[in-house]
Amino acid sequence: MTIKITPANATLSLNGMSVNLDSRGESALEMAHGQFTYKVEANGYYPKEGQIVVNDKEHSLIVNDLNPIKGKLSVHVNPYSAEVFVDGHPIGRSALEPVELQIGQHEVMVSSDGYRTETRIVTINENQTTDISVSLSRVANYKFTTSPHGANIFVNKEYVG
Repeated sequence: MTIKITPANATLSLNGMSVNLDSRGESALEMAHGQFTYKVEANGYYPKEGQIVVNDKEHSLIVNDLNPIKGKLSVHVNPYSAEVFVDGHPIGRSALEPVELQIGQHEVMVSSDGYRTETRIVTINENQTTDISVSLSRVANYKFTTSPHGANIFVNKEYVG
C-alpha cells in the first residue's frame, strides 16, 4: 500500500500503530488483507480518522484534506492608507473585518510611503480574534547642501553622503 499524507509533517497511525512517514509525508507498506482504521494528526489541523480496506487490488491511502484550525486577526493601522501583509501576502489596508488565519504564529508587516515599516509576530488562537494596532512613524527626509561643494556628511557619526 502506498501512503501520501499532506501536510508532510503529519503523523499517521493504522489500527493504533504508528507508521513512519518520510519527509514528504509518504510511505510504502506491505499489508495483510483486511479493514484498517487510520488516524492522521498534524499541528494546526483537526485530526482525521477513517477506514481503508486492503484486498488483492493495489491500494493507496491519500489524505490531503485536513481541515486547518483557525482563528481571526484584526489589524488597525495609522495611517489608514497603510498596507497590511500577513506572512508576506497582502490582506489590504486597515483590516476593518477580521481575516481568518490558521492557528499559530504569523508575521504581520505594515507599510506606507513616507513611513517606517513595522513588523510584528502575532499568535492566532483557536476560535479567537487577535486585535493589534500599529501606528507608523513618519520618515524624515533631509536635503543637505555644503560649502565647499562635495564635503562629507555624517549624521550621528554615520556617513550619509
